[in-house]
Formats: sequence, C-alpha cells, structure tokens
Amino acid sequence: MVPYVHADEYVIIRSLSSYKKGDVIVCNTNYYGKIIKRISFINKNIFFVKSDNKYTYSSLCELPHNISQISGKVILKFSLSKLNFKLYYIKKVFKLVKNKVFFKFHL
Repeated sequence: MVPYVHADEYVIIRSLSSYKKGDVIVCNTNYYGKIIKRISFINKNIFFVKSDNKYTYSSLCELPHNISQISGKVILKFSLSKLNFKLYYIKKVFKLVKNKVFFKFHL
C-alpha cells in the first residue's frame, strides 16, 4: 500500500459499524490473507478497493469484496525504527531534566 504504508511500518486498526469511500482498511482475503487497501466503492453488502501505488497492478482491485471481510479501518501507522530513534532522544531529554541540566530564561 505504498506510499501510504511502507514495508517497515505497523498499523493499528479499529473496527467500525460503517466505512466510507477513501477509508484505508485491513481486509481478509482467501488467497492473500490480510491486505491493506483503500475503499474505492462501497454499498450495503459489497465494496471495491484500490491501491495508492499507481505503478503496480493488483487483481484484488477488480473483485467485489464482502463487507464482512473488513477487519477495521487504519487509525494509526508507525515505524518501530523511527519510534526507537525518537524514544532514545526523549530518554536523553528526561535525563537532562532529571539532572537539572536545562536552561532558564529570564525576562
């Protein structure tokens, strides 16, 4: 689902009572298992998906899918490598604050 979700990223999904065109969802398929796609068309019982990557072909985009196949909508995506990098610096800042090594501004 590049460019929206990259190979090193994780997603958090939320199951909803209804979905709309444009939602990025996790869908269960018989052949591929769980996939991440964007909804291109939806009605009461079926939906179609599309890929954000215009340079690749996916046969899944041509097939109708049943609403019951939707696991949930993507509500958050993150990369552990980027998260670990940020946590490292947050810990350093907290150590500085804990050791009272910070600047005071005087007015």
